[in-house]
Amino acid sequence: MEEEVTMVQKHSFSAEQGRYILVNGLKMYFEECGSGKPLILLHGGTVTSSMWKIHIPFFAQHFRVFAPDSRGHGRTNNPTGEFSYRLMADDVAAFVQAMGLTKPFICGYSDGGQIALEIGMCYPNLAAALVVGAA
Repeated sequence: MEEEVTMVQKHSFSAEQGRYILVNGLKMYFEECGSGKPLILLHGGTVTSSMWKIHIPFFAQHFRVFAPDSRGHGRTNNPTGEFSYRLMADDVAAFVQAMGLTKPFICGYSDGGQIALEIGMCYPNLAAALVVGAA
């Protein structure tokens, strides 16, 4: 049991690991942990990347996990005041490029799932796989 607690602490997901990157005309906040193949977690509407907090320790054992705050959510600004799934898909595609990620897995829940679907339609070669969940 002690080893399991150490694993969770090793892969904890906290604001200390958060940072910003300029993509698609906005200052996007994201948190990162783990190692391996990249996995991007897209949160639902009206929440932030913190919705993934309880899942991160498991995912981080197998993947390099990225959890960004979407445009106009949490710590990511929205300088244009515009919202659309297409625009947020463009944001994620720009994030992938800026981070130098190759074929990440992308998992989205609720609005994040809609963004993932938009990525699949507009950027069919961007991701290794898309996982979409709905409320």
